[in-house]
Amino acid sequence: MISDGMAAADPSREWRADPRVVRWLIMVLLVGLVLRVAAHLDLAQLPFVDAPQTDAAAYDEGAHRVAAGDLALEDQVAGMGPGYFYFLGAAYALLGDGPWALRIVQTAIGLVAVFFVFLAAPRVVAPRLAHVPTA
Repeated sequence: MISDGMAAADPSREWRADPRVVRWLIMVLLVGLVLRVAAHLDLAQLPFVDAPQTDAAAYDEGAHRVAAGDLALEDQVAGMGPGYFYFLGAAYALLGDGPWALRIVQTAIGLVAVFFVFLAAPRVVAPRLAHVPTA
């Protein structure tokens, strides 16, 4: 919106000047991290976590093959989306093949998603409601 030849302020930049909003973001990210770690610790007690079954076993096997350098996966992807094989393979190659490697990556992706919602929200809704979805 243009008024008197001046462009309106970009609402996504307003949060950078307000320390309360930055504190809110840090608090939401920390709470998100604590909840994700608690969920991972709770799920780690289930028997299928260390021994994947059905689809999880197929993805785990394909990911180990990708991490070992077999990028073709010719017989592996029948009926399954191949992207997740490569995502898991990259995580295994970078962080090791234990179940915690993937949990770390998924936790980071979840926190990055919260951050991007935080950045996008002021462009979509009223500023006072913008950061409710991150909570």
